[in-house]
Amino acid sequence: MSEQLISVEQAGSDMLAAAAYLAQHIKSSEGHADAMKSIIPRYLERGNVDLSAELANTIDDPYTRDRLLILVAEKCSAINDEEYGLQLADAIEDVGMQSQARERVAIQKAIAGAFDKAEEISELVIHPDYVYAEIAAALAKAGRGQEVRDALAKIELAVARASALQAIAVWNLSEGNGQAAVGALDDAVTAAGEIEHDEEKVRALGEIANLYIEAGRSDLAITTFENSRQHAETLGGVHRDLFLSAIAIGLLKAGNVDLADATLDIVVDRTQVASGLLGFAREFWESGDKGEALEAIEESYSLAKSQRDNEIRDSRASNALMGLIASQFAQFGKPERAIELAQTNRDEAERVNTLARIGQILTLEGNNDSAELAIRAIGDESQRVFALFGIAQANAKLGDNAKALLVLDQAVDLAADLPQPLPRASVLDSAAAHYRGYGSSDKATEAARKALDAIIAIRSDSGRASALASLSELYGEDGLEFGPAEHEAVAAMIRQSDW
Repeated sequence: MSEQLISVEQAGSDMLAAAAYLAQHIKSSEGHADAMKSIIPRYLERGNVDLSAELANTIDDPYTRDRLLILVAEKCSAINDEEYGLQLADAIEDVGMQSQARERVAIQKAIAGAFDKAEEISELVIHPDYVYAEIAAALAKAGRGQEVRDALAKIELAVARASALQAIAVWNLSEGNGQAAVGALDDAVTAAGEIEHDEEKVRALGEIANLYIEAGRSDLAITTFENSRQHAETLGGVHRDLFLSAIAIGLLKAGNVDLADATLDIVVDRTQVASGLLGFAREFWESGDKGEALEAIEESYSLAKSQRDNEIRDSRASNALMGLIASQFAQFGKPERAIELAQTNRDEAERVNTLARIGQILTLEGNNDSAELAIRAIGDESQRVFALFGIAQANAKLGDNAKALLVLDQAVDLAADLPQPLPRASVLDSAAAHYRGYGSSDKATEAARKALDAIIAIRSDSGRASALASLSELYGEDGLEFGPAEHEAVAAMIRQSDW
């Protein structure tokens, strides 16, 4: 049993404390660790680093304990208590993870503009390149040009230097400084050329090329994509075709159709060719060429569907692609085709997610009848419930909170029939959050109390503590009232844990 850090009195008046109290009584080391992964981050959101650190130290599994201590150390630095953060880092036994904690502490100081302190802490980091990258980006935002160059010069790892320059470019773009952004991207290309790992080089060049497009320099984007393609062609393994497909889409976005087609022609894996065609379809649609878009999406589907099982390199990627193609048909105004294709997906989870996504897309487009058909096509009621949340969100986005609340009512009614208490609690927790977001505190309270009833019925100690921690986010300052009904439900769980 873990150390007792939460008293019965604390647990009786605070739902998160109640979750931690329940976790204290979990005898399984694995179950205790799982519960703490839900509880500690929420205490960190409250800024309670002392209790978070103490709770982390009760975990027997060293990996989980150290990962959570890294989060606590980072939070300490973010609230200007980096000394305590460094003490927690010192308590981590694994040398690599200890260095990660110090890196996170240093990065938080750089973000806060405490550059000298960040650099001082970086001396304790095994490879401080990403600390200097963060310092360089923060200095650029502060307009300290010469110091930016000095920080960049200290970065030995080329991929970190390229990353820092991309961050500087993104900031300049957000500020409307197009010329400065292009200058940073030019330097990023040079840095990317020094990256030793081929896949990292290809990825970095592709990212830079896309930023050139945002900066309005399609000419430089095309040159950089071509550079990336030359390196991608030499790659071995499954990532070669993935990169080439992405490069082809980038070239089309940059305006060079011939190079885009030529690049996609050298892709071997049919899944990645189909993925590239899907990207082409999106680009054509956005540019107003809807005929080309529909032709490209049909070709993408035909190619993806034609693969035999022994030709598919990655079944997960293939199923995900089929889901994206179906969703794209919905966005292209083809709801029947979208629903039909979604239902043929070989992976059940992907099938459900795609139908839910299609329902949301169609709701946003005002096609409520087809959206309802998509949701009804989901056979599993528990999955249909979560799909209804998406429909509610879409209605709220359209400004119709009344309709959103009616859809949530349907979801809650379905949740009542779910046989397992854990998914029922999860659904009701989500429903309460949505009700509150759409302006109905009364219905939010009602759903939250139903969630508490479901949590009481959860047999797994870890599941019960984690579910209660999740529900606790609805309470507290400016949240739902922790009233007599909540006190009674929490007290019942405390009594159960003490048996």
